[in-house]
Amino acid sequence: MRLTIISLVMCTIFAISLIEDQRSNSQEEVRFIDSYEYKSKNNKSSELIDESIKENINSTEQYILFTLTAYTNGPESTGKNPGDPDYGVTVSGKQTKENWTIAADPKVLPFGTKVYIDGVG
Repeated sequence: MRLTIISLVMCTIFAISLIEDQRSNSQEEVRFIDSYEYKSKNNKSSELIDESIKENINSTEQYILFTLTAYTNGPESTGKNPGDPDYGVTVSGKQTKENWTIAADPKVLPFGTKVYIDGVG
């Protein structure tokens, strides 16, 4: 599987993960800032994006701030080469999939957690 290399210097996002509903389903107003710096593949240009958003969220949603780093299946990220039996295989034993697989600490984001990345989905 070939992954498209995206050079991200720093990407700050808010990930949504479902938690047990410990409160009533009342709506809350939440303000968050989504900002990141993106460098193009040739690293000749970068753009800083900073936007403020106000949203109502359900009390069963949790917003967490993360810093993202892009990785590939290649030896520069994993130390594994094509032909290695574990090439493109995650610690959970699944094959990586472009625009689908993310690396995360399972203590923070348990396996199977759904994450939304603005601009990616």
